[in-house]
Amino acid sequence: MVAMSYFYVRKDLSYIDDPAERSLLLEFLGAFYDPDVIDECRQFGFVPVGATVNAMAKEALKELKDSLPADAPEWTYEVDTIKGGGQEDYVISSKRRTFAEYERTSLLQDQMALMAKVAEMESMMKVDALVSDDKVVYTQSEADRITAALALGSLSIVLWAVAILYLLAKKLCGI
Repeated sequence: MVAMSYFYVRKDLSYIDDPAERSLLLEFLGAFYDPDVIDECRQFGFVPVGATVNAMAKEALKELKDSLPADAPEWTYEVDTIKGGGQEDYVISSKRRTFAEYERTSLLQDQMALMAKVAEMESMMKVDALVSDDKVVYTQSEADRITAALALGSLSIVLWAVAILYLLAKKLCGI
């Protein structure tokens, strides 16, 4: 099974109003005949066109480039770092980042830092609460308060039981 990629491009590019867009289209098309680019494509199973087709395509691209207006910018590639120049207009750079991509990376780093902080705080809370093996250990003061609350609660239940028995005895026995 064979799949072929090809482009149809009009010879008259005047339908593209912006000269920068015209020159970018031609730069894009020219990249497919650049040995550096097509060699990277080999990793994905693409094979460059033959020498005859390559020469025809380059000649057609040359004619199209010659027809560009004088104010059409020339695009360049930043292969090695160009200090200050890599961020200029009409430079294609793999090092350039969009603000959105930068912001996503920054947010991801913030999220990772916050997750680490939460994990640290959870471990501190576990130590502070003296939780071990699902048993909670109370201080003596807290244990005394709990004992007093249970005693008062039990006393309240006993007193209500006595009150109910008294009312029943009064009603039934007429006391």
